[in-house]
Amino acid sequence: MFDNYDIRYKIAIIWFLAFILLWIIFRNILPLKSMNYQLNNIQASIEQGDWKKADQYTEEFVHNFESNKFIIQINNATEALISFEHTVGQLKVTVKNKQDSSLEYVGALREMINLVVKPFSGP
Repeated sequence: MFDNYDIRYKIAIIWFLAFILLWIIFRNILPLKSMNYQLNNIQASIEQGDWKKADQYTEEFVHNFESNKFIIQINNATEALISFEHTVGQLKVTVKNKQDSSLEYVGALREMINLVVKPFSGP
């Protein structure tokens, strides 16, 4: 009825197309560009000493992260997401307290964002 090789090739092609489709969907849904833009704004505000704007941009960053958290969780390993959430919390507190160490957390988030927000980033 069916040749085993013919079915294997069809399954392999369907699996490959499904993977490409998932990668495109995650690439378009995940907020990598907007989060990087917000981190740039936070960093510039801190360097200029404008803590009020830095706090505003941090709130926007946290809101963007929280509103896309479910999609980010689907795409990621738990360890990377927990570290990212922890660093977001540290950034929020240090900006509210107007501490220069908040630049360290901006740098850490900039490094971690590729592990957390890119589609199928892997460890």
